[in-house]
Amino acid sequence: LLNATIHYNYKSPISNLKATATSNSAKLTWSKTTSASYYKVFVYQNSKWNQLAKVTTNSYTATSLNPSTSYKYRVSAYNSSNKLLAYSDVTVKTPAGKLANLKGSTSSTNTAKLTWSKPTSASYYKVFVYQNNKWNQLTKVTSTSYTATKLSANTSYKFRVSAYNSGNKLLAYSDTTVKTLANVANLKATATSNSAKLTWSKPTSASYYKVFVYQNNKWNQLTKVTSTSYTATKLSANTSYKYRVSAYNSSNKLLAYSDVTAKTAFASITNLKATATSNSAKLTWSKPTSASYYKVFVYQNNKWNQLTKVTSISYTATKLSTNTSYKYRVSAYNSGNKLIAYSDVTVKTK
Repeated sequence: LLNATIHYNYKSPISNLKATATSNSAKLTWSKTTSASYYKVFVYQNSKWNQLAKVTTNSYTATSLNPSTSYKYRVSAYNSSNKLLAYSDVTVKTPAGKLANLKGSTSSTNTAKLTWSKPTSASYYKVFVYQNNKWNQLTKVTSTSYTATKLSANTSYKFRVSAYNSGNKLLAYSDTTVKTLANVANLKATATSNSAKLTWSKPTSASYYKVFVYQNNKWNQLTKVTSTSYTATKLSANTSYKYRVSAYNSSNKLLAYSDVTAKTAFASITNLKATATSNSAKLTWSKPTSASYYKVFVYQNNKWNQLTKVTSISYTATKLSTNTSYKYRVSAYNSGNKLIAYSDVTVKTK
């Protein structure tokens, strides 16, 4: 018996009149009245009693009802001479219906996407999350999807989506639980001027890993490995790279992922050499790939001081003091004025 109120009227009531409701139906049952030959079932609507059926059994099911709605029914018993013997009333409220096809999914450590089908007459939806022993509203939407953000990794969340009509009446709701992905633990990157080595700990049940790099506004897969390390090569010097390691089980299910950013070091200018006289020092070096020009510095007064900017692969410092050590730096830049390599050399004049 769900939200049912019985009202007895007339000389003798209909015994044991009960109502049991679903979201769209109400089943009425009662005991047989002595001398009764048939029963009429009524519903109270539009300020009057409207006959629904005439039955000889002691039950009747009203269908095509609205969810979350109260209905008042009357069952009247008649004898074979069509004399009213008894009647009783009962009120029942239909529960909210079930929101169809509610699904929760995640492919990240901090979001969960909810999707569902639109119930008839639904105008909008409220989305709730169950936390701190209560349902907390997250949003109100008119679409049939919602993505919850700022979630914690490796955590189960229980969501409820409730559908309402234009009169703000609850029509249907359903619950679903989503568990966010875990992080790949201890993901670290160690970079040189042209490579980045990634290492990580194995998540439980992981069978293999996919390694991605973020370039051109998307994640691009670099490799698939079963070990817990990978080295990316042929990188540019002094450049930041964002990597993602995703762990999968033997059924190809994504278990966990984490991101890490590695910045490559400056490359060294190869073959930097210095040859000194008593008052000069000639610097020579090999051209790095993509180099367009060079800046030459001398370290004095606790700082690097620029001496010149050249496009050639040599430079001679003059007007030096005899028997003195000088520390020089040659820095190479590309056409975009990006520092791509540098090296230092120390020379002592004669």
